[in-house]
Amino acid sequence: MSARTAAEDVKAIGIEYIAVNGSLMYVATSTRPDLAYPVGYLSRFVGNPTVQHGGALKCVLCYVVATTDHGIYFKKPRGDRLEKLRSITVDGYCDSDSGNRPDNRKSVTGYVMMVASGPVAWTARRQSIVAQSTAEAEYVASCEACMEG
Repeated sequence: MSARTAAEDVKAIGIEYIAVNGSLMYVATSTRPDLAYPVGYLSRFVGNPTVQHGGALKCVLCYVVATTDHGIYFKKPRGDRLEKLRSITVDGYCDSDSGNRPDNRKSVTGYVMMVASGPVAWTARRQSIVAQSTAEAEYVASCEACMEG
């Protein structure tokens, strides 16, 4: 058995990081909207992960293990058929931060669309523009949410 070089170790860590991040991305896009932002953020570093990125990924995994009771739940409507149809609502929620990132000043937008009190569409990502004010960042978030809903 030959000794592995440092480059091979880094490559192995990178492959493991990509695999774990990919698994978390699947969970975030299918059943856990609360993971959308942290997993999306950590996926920026799959090309060159560091020990700090690996530690952050472990923190996300610990959060997932500690919150296995979190998930998507839908309310069952009550009443006759017409009442059931009337009681199902579609709600949308959105928010953005103020763009206080020194590297690019772009705000982060997040929204979730709910049907029968359960999320059916969600995202968390950087805005494509640099907003000049918090109000503008909120308007951009609202527009993105409206286009989805």
